[in-house]
Amino acid sequence: MPPVIAVTIGDPAGIGPEIIAKVFSKKTVHQYAHYIIVGHRKFIKNSDHLRNIQIIEPRNSTAEVVPKGKPSKQSGLLSYNYILTAHELIKSGQADAMLTAPVSKTAWQLAGINVTGHTELLAKLEHLNPSKVTMCMFNRYYKTVMVTRHIATKNVASALSVNKILDTITTAYSLMKTHFGNNSPRIGVCGLNPHCGDNGLIGTEEKNIILPAVRLARKHGLNAEGPLPADAMFSSSSRSKFDIIVTMYHDQAMLPLKLTGYNSIVNYTYGLPYIRTSPGHGTAYDITGRGIADTGCLMEALKFAVYALHKKGK
Repeated sequence: MPPVIAVTIGDPAGIGPEIIAKVFSKKTVHQYAHYIIVGHRKFIKNSDHLRNIQIIEPRNSTAEVVPKGKPSKQSGLLSYNYILTAHELIKSGQADAMLTAPVSKTAWQLAGINVTGHTELLAKLEHLNPSKVTMCMFNRYYKTVMVTRHIATKNVASALSVNKILDTITTAYSLMKTHFGNNSPRIGVCGLNPHCGDNGLIGTEEKNIILPAVRLARKHGLNAEGPLPADAMFSSSSRSKFDIIVTMYHDQAMLPLKLTGYNSIVNYTYGLPYIRTSPGHGTAYDITGRGIADTGCLMEALKFAVYALHKKGK
């Protein structure tokens, strides 16, 4: 029997409902899995094209009037409840995986939801240490995992530690082995500062934190190299040198991913007891309602969810 994927429509004020409608109205996607769309039907344009797919509207929220194209308390509460409902489907055995359309952290804050993103929320719902749940972002050119995620850039250096970096390198290895069939992945580890600190002249994190973590990883038998300057690591000439890259902060990964394959980025949450993927972009409020939203990332996230389920024997 095909696996079942719970699909949230994300923030109803963004492009989530549009890309969901576009992708799941295609006949070809139905050869991959069965789907349960979680969200209010009124937000999904041409929802009649999805008549062969079950749509669940959360019992604990109503489809309020939502200001389009901007974050609001209403959209924050709705998108949050969609995730809670999808999680309930997973835990009750009605779904095998979760595919989530983008949410707005600003809308969540307006709704009084003090969580910084999907990754952190799903870890909390599973009662997991957030450090053990990793955001893997990849496109057709690069695979990356982040040591830090949704924190202010000014706080990145103080958030780094030898153990945290070592854990992320180990996760990169496990991810490559489990989901990509690579038992000896070449793991590149980025530095933090320009030119990797120039031997301490413009930063000591490389010498004091990142290098010791890489050495420990190598001592544990992992094929890790670094710290190396991120600009060199993501250059086209280095593209084939590493199988996966460990970055120190969010944009260190996202900038090269969006420059090389913006419409094929997948966000995979590694460390959960189930498969969860998402398109590697945000709510795109600026183009809401214009009908021009690209579905490439969502389609790739769907395909990877199916692939990962297959690897698990689903």
